Amino acid sequence: MIYKNIHKIIRRYSARLIHQYKTIGSISERQFSDCSDELLSVFNKTPKVCTYNYRLLDDKQGLYVKSNKDFYNPCFVVAGGPSLNGFDFEVLKDKVTIVSNKSIFDVPNPNYFITTDYTFLNYMKKVNLYKNWLEMEAMKFFVVNCISDVIQNKNGVITDTRYNLKYELQDFNKIIICKSAKSMGYNFDNFNSGYNSGFSSFQLAVLLGYNPIYLLGFDMCSSNNDTHYHGGYGKNLTKMNQNLDNYSKHFLTILERLKIEKPELKIISCSKNSLLNKIIEYKPIGDIL
Repeated sequence: MIYKNIHKIIRRYSARLIHQYKTIGSISERQFSDCSDELLSVFNKTPKVCTYNYRLLDDKQGLYVKSNKDFYNPCFVVAGGPSLNGFDFEVLKDKVTIVSNKSIFDVPNPNYFITTDYTFLNYMKKVNLYKNWLEMEAMKFFVVNCISDVIQNKNGVITDTRYNLKYELQDFNKIIICKSAKSMGYNFDNFNSGYNSGFSSFQLAVLLGYNPIYLLGFDMCSSNNDTHYHGGYGKNLTKMNQNLDNYSKHFLTILERLKIEKPELKIISCSKNSLLNKIIEYKPIGDIL
């Protein structure tokens, strides 16, 4: 909106200035002053909601480079598995990346961020990271799990009716209403969350047309009692392992289905310990980069 307002002001004053010069052969200082004042008033207005567009990607990232009949359009999807302990995230600096939850603070200049977890927003506010997150240029997606009746859209406001908790989602670029978690959708109207942000980030890569898709930190299992490369999750190890087991079963089912429905799609695991390696190819990240 700010750019449209600037454009209108410049067009309006340009016409006036040109007309005045042609008519009397000069331009008054007052005309310049009025134009400057209007432009400054637009710049000084800080919008409450920041909307980012898809970040333009340069050729060196390999985006939309045609090879034979296929498009080489790679993307790195980063989850939170313990295999990323000690990982040098800087190697992803010039790559197309999709991140979820805490990995947004480790991956440099991510292109997309997605989460299904509203408590993550509360966490960022609690530890004073929300402003940092907001200022990042990543396009931000929130997946609303409307699978249960407790989450409802009330007059345009997503509300958890158990606690009358109104979701404040004005800082996201796109809100995805999800009514199923157990399948795989090929458009945003049929998005399936998989009950977790990791699967949602993978599905986003598929919907946006990336190929190949490289999965980092999609371990689907714990390592040395760690379920993530970062901390901050309150669930106990037993409960978290149960969740990971359910996530992996769903993921494996979908990967098998994709082999039939999208045989041209290349999905590669970059985690040596991932349970997904039963279905998809494993490659060390060093071999890819």
